[in-house]
Amino acid sequence: MSKFWQQVVLTLSLLVMTSWGTVSGEEESDLEVIDLTYDVGDDSIYWPIYPPVSFNILQRGINNNNGLYMEYNTFGMAEHTGTHSDAPAHFIQGGWRAHRVPPSRLVGQGVVVDVSAKVKDNHTYKLTVEDLLDWEARYGQIPKNSVVFVHTGWGERYPNKTLVFNSATGNDTDPSTFRFPSMEGDAASFLANNRTLLAVGVDVPGPDLNVDPHPAHVALLSKRVLILENVANIDRLPTKGATIVIGMIKLYDGSGGPSRLLAITGTVNPKPCNCPTGSGQRVGMSVSVVAILLAVLIAAVAFM
Repeated sequence: MSKFWQQVVLTLSLLVMTSWGTVSGEEESDLEVIDLTYDVGDDSIYWPIYPPVSFNILQRGINNNNGLYMEYNTFGMAEHTGTHSDAPAHFIQGGWRAHRVPPSRLVGQGVVVDVSAKVKDNHTYKLTVEDLLDWEARYGQIPKNSVVFVHTGWGERYPNKTLVFNSATGNDTDPSTFRFPSMEGDAASFLANNRTLLAVGVDVPGPDLNVDPHPAHVALLSKRVLILENVANIDRLPTKGATIVIGMIKLYDGSGGPSRLLAITGTVNPKPCNCPTGSGQRVGMSVSVVAILLAVLIAAVAFM
């Protein structure tokens, strides 16, 4: 581990411990970490042009050399398999590849636009600019550096590939027949050009459906807005306020890659401090501060 990361880890550890007051249980917390990621395996959803996930057991049992129980394996998969992130290079020539996406673009506030009721009546419903403006009329303008999730309710179909792709002919290998919710190009352009976002996440295989030249992909990725596909558990997120962590693989020269997506919700409220500087003071720290410190700490440790 480099001296830089040693300093980052030490500093953030001290900040988190200081912010929470003590580690003796003298704080009240309703923090929850929600996993927005599907398992990687035989059931993973991937576009028909890609190969399936492979997983090979090399060792699972007692090692004859040292008598210890050990497990290790190999696996292989396409970048755009299961829950994953699209880097700008996926559709934009010269765009960021996966290893160039700055860590500052991987932690932000979650926003959920719910169109699930409309999708029940129309399985190929497309998110519109009007949907976004209606959300803002009710909740305020989408905050800067947000991760906008589109909740279509399609997650209840996972991991059944036939139900997810919903082919008009029952052919899971012909994308031209797929029928699932998506986004209008104008809606993607509105978000890309009029709001400052980190990412847009969908609970379907992608924001475009049978469309060339993929207007939603191009509009978002051209503005360096990541696209998160096959996102799990969007229905468990609050409408706004969760801290989102995008654990995107730092794949050299990759056009994207599998990602462990997490949402942190709730608050931490330390109990009154009996310290000399102010007995009875009650200090509250919102999750938007504490969770970001924790998220960056986790990311730092992951890349040591």
